Amino acid sequence: MALGAVEALQAAAKKEQVVVVGVDFIEEAGESIRRGEFDATVAMSPFLFGKGGLILALKVLEGHELQDDIYWSPLGLVHGENLEAFSGWR
Repeated sequence: MALGAVEALQAAAKKEQVVVVGVDFIEEAGESIRRGEFDATVAMSPFLFGKGGLILALKVLEGHELQDDIYWSPLGLVHGENLEAFSGWR
């Protein structure tokens, strides 16, 4: 949806007035950031979400007591200055 917002803002000649940040670092988002159209996106790792969820599920099934109320996996804000650092992100 954020990429659609970029397109609509460009069509209205208003993109320079708005910062657009999306969620989900898909390939198209990276390409748009590289072209200088899209400002930023949040990279969430489905791989790490799945891995963490599986580990928690196995701990519960094995009867382990979970100590924390919140479990998380890393997120990253991807923009023009750090785009290449997220190459291969999964």
